[in-house]
Amino acid sequence: MAAIKISDVLELIPPAKLAVELGDADKSDFDVLKAVRAGLDAPIEFPQLEFAILPEDTVCIVLESGTPCGIEIAREVILVVQNIGVQAENICVLLAEGTGKSTISALEAELADAGMESVGVVIHDSVDRAASGFLSASESGDAILLNARLVHADFVIPIGMAKRDGWKSQIEFLYPYFSDRESQKKFFKLNDRSKVSFGKEVSRWLGNIFGTLVVSNNGTNVDHVLIGAQAKIQKAAIDALKGMQLDSNRASSNSASSNRPADDDATLADLVIAEIGPHLYGSAAEVIKLVDLVKSYCSADGTCVVLWNDDRTLESFADGEASDFDPSEVLDSDSQNIFICTNQIAVKKLGFTAIHELSEIERLITRHRKCLPLKNVQFSMRGALV
Repeated sequence: MAAIKISDVLELIPPAKLAVELGDADKSDFDVLKAVRAGLDAPIEFPQLEFAILPEDTVCIVLESGTPCGIEIAREVILVVQNIGVQAENICVLLAEGTGKSTISALEAELADAGMESVGVVIHDSVDRAASGFLSASESGDAILLNARLVHADFVIPIGMAKRDGWKSQIEFLYPYFSDRESQKKFFKLNDRSKVSFGKEVSRWLGNIFGTLVVSNNGTNVDHVLIGAQAKIQKAAIDALKGMQLDSNRASSNSASSNRPADDDATLADLVIAEIGPHLYGSAAEVIKLVDLVKSYCSADGTCVVLWNDDRTLESFADGEASDFDPSEVLDSDSQNIFICTNQIAVKKLGFTAIHELSEIERLITRHRKCLPLKNVQFSMRGALV
């Protein structure tokens, strides 16, 4: 089945049924490349790359799926690394398993246009044990494994998306997503506090690495680009997101009449249609929590439709294989009125109902009073009004 985009759905929603006025979430005047170049010239609490990388070094650039302008940022970083004298054959861009074909093709095309065809593009494989290398032993004596290219590189540069809150906001995205399948299974069984603790232990073994974080308030635009010591830019990113949230709350309170429905019960709408695009995940539990987040926008007896527009299959999750996986242990609310727009059979196993046609969504719009369209929910706890 062809992917159904939120733009397709918007054409079906009568203006009178919209729960809020729609803005232009994709409009931004931020000059991303100018910010990247400035950040590379003056990294946060880290020397410039020309003082940190030798011409004979191998460099691994790890790009997080779904990072706005991530491909363009990677190209700028590669350009700087090549200007230092590092050969293209000694540079690779590492992508997470399940990265969409469109993303891979766009990256390869960008590299080709820039004359960087010899830069390797590598897709992580958690199932192939030979693709993972030994980083160190944990405090409990377990092996810490990460992608072999990442482990054996002389210099690692992650390019990712700043997370608003939760355990992902406190550690690098490299672990466990670029580890082996058995390590992923163990990690996702941990509680959030233990995930943070183990993630920080991995970070200590990786050392004070040089990173790039994109800060976006809606998962579409780039609001800031932070470059430098990974721990420092993570803290700066959290501060920036908190500041944007405060500004957003003030704007919402000052424009209540234009951005909120007339009655309080409709603030969340009785039909929420949310698009989930490419992002980094490896656990069925993560997806269920994401769907539960979408449901939090909806009125008590309302309906949620999730447009699953990511190439990664639900069956590929580390805990999705488990025969004893019980989604009710993760999902806090009733899944009866939750529909996932996908043809993946794993939807039923996760406790949801699959729908396949735009006409089915149109019927739901007809039956409900107010509709709230959202996109890029995977990146923003607030969601982005389209």
